[in-house]
Amino acid sequence: MTKEELAQMNEEGGAQQAPPAEAATDETSVDERPNRTAFSKRFSKRHSDIDFEDKEARYAAMNDDADLLGQYEESGKALSKVFDKHKWLAALAMDMEKNPDDNPFDAMARLGIDVKTLLDDPEGGKKLAEILAKHNEDVAEQNEATEKVTANMRKSLERLMNLYPDEAQDMWSQIYEIHDKVESGDISDDIWKMLHNANNYDSDISSARDEAAMQARNEKIQNKVRSSSTEGIPPSLSSSGAGNKPAKKQKRESFFDDIRSN
Repeated sequence: MTKEELAQMNEEGGAQQAPPAEAATDETSVDERPNRTAFSKRFSKRHSDIDFEDKEARYAAMNDDADLLGQYEESGKALSKVFDKHKWLAALAMDMEKNPDDNPFDAMARLGIDVKTLLDDPEGGKKLAEILAKHNEDVAEQNEATEKVTANMRKSLERLMNLYPDEAQDMWSQIYEIHDKVESGDISDDIWKMLHNANNYDSDISSARDEAAMQARNEKIQNKVRSSSTEGIPPSLSSSGAGNKPAKKQKRESFFDDIRSN
């Protein structure tokens, strides 16, 4: 082998062992991704219970965040329309944000809103009184409904504890999960299946009983058939090796027995 051939082989081997320049660049870019690193830190801070490297879980959380952001955007747009129409309300909200412990009437006075004039106006005072009365009525109804729900929940929990004390905690948690699903409108297949099984429980039990009774009758009939088919057959000829006891032959007492029997 000449020196030229040896040198050529060394060059070819070196080219195979050395990684391409593009591959090295890609590897470096994978290790140095500041945006991904920054996002993963923010994601982990917001979703500490989710593994960032789990793509499906990560995408699900990102979808939830996008939905929440969309709701904030819609609420912000609606609030902006109100503030655009009532500039003083926007100023009042900003003042209250800076002074959250102040009385709203103090903030209105600082903004030059004459509350006294509004109250002294017969029409304005009447309208304001109606609004306040309606508000107080709504609050009273809400409080009454809350108290009623709380009392009913206590009674329901007591009944559950009396029925299934060992399973009460799990069943109560399941009720809350079902309630949340129904309230959100996202009712899973498992809930529908559970309701289906509950609705058909009695009919399923009845069908099972009928089937068991029918099977018992069939077995009884088959036993009778086997018994009658082996009756009078010697044990040695029985299919099971032990037939029923042979029928006892009656002894004829006289010549006239056959005539009398006819």
